[in-house]
Amino acid sequence: MKDVMLNRKFVALLALGAILSLGFVPQARAVTFVEVHYLPAVQLVGGQSAQVSVSNFSDATVSVTINITNAAGTIVATKNITLNFGKTTALSMTNGDTTAAYSAEVEVSAANSVASDFEVLSSNGQVAALTLPYINTTPAVQNTPAVRLTPGQSGLASVTNITAEADSFNFVVIDNAGTSILSESETLSPGQTMTWSFTNTGTADNGYRAVVTTQAETSVTCSLVTLNAEGRVVAEIQPIELL
Repeated sequence: MKDVMLNRKFVALLALGAILSLGFVPQARAVTFVEVHYLPAVQLVGGQSAQVSVSNFSDATVSVTINITNAAGTIVATKNITLNFGKTTALSMTNGDTTAAYSAEVEVSAANSVASDFEVLSSNGQVAALTLPYINTTPAVQNTPAVRLTPGQSGLASVTNITAEADSFNFVVIDNAGTSILSESETLSPGQTMTWSFTNTGTADNGYRAVVTTQAETSVTCSLVTLNAEGRVVAEIQPIELL
């Protein structure tokens, strides 16, 4: 009788242990990102594709999150990956029917471990233009080099808010003669991108550069692109502070 009681107690303990083990769910270890790459916006025409490439040049494995965001600040493509040393990964997306702008962000678990870019692809899949990242911070005043436009050719300037709060900025496009041809003062919502197009209305080639001013560092990214007759990006430049 005593042995039966002991067996019952043993079974009860086993059942209790099973119940407790079912209720225990191991918590996933959170990844701490210590470096962020802010990739300025690119413009895509209807059906055009782009991709973010990330290469691990360190001697260790790193965790990487890639987000591609539309002009409204909504993430339209994302990828989380553990990237082994020496490896490259890419996140691609295709635009809808209407011309639109997209920016990107890469979060990395180790500093000085990866290189990234945001590539605009032509209709044959080849890279037509690309942007390079700001890493962790952006200056309060950003000056792009000048790009040349032929008569009738258009360019496009973009500014993206990379903060979690609404942010205001001043933006101006200046030609080779030092004349301001476009000036804006705007406020951007978190993650939002604004773009402005301009055209060389003269009869000779002319150069154009952009200046963006914010109240604090690490507020916005910007870029300046040249467009072909179809509205496709053929070249893209960024502020000289990147160099």
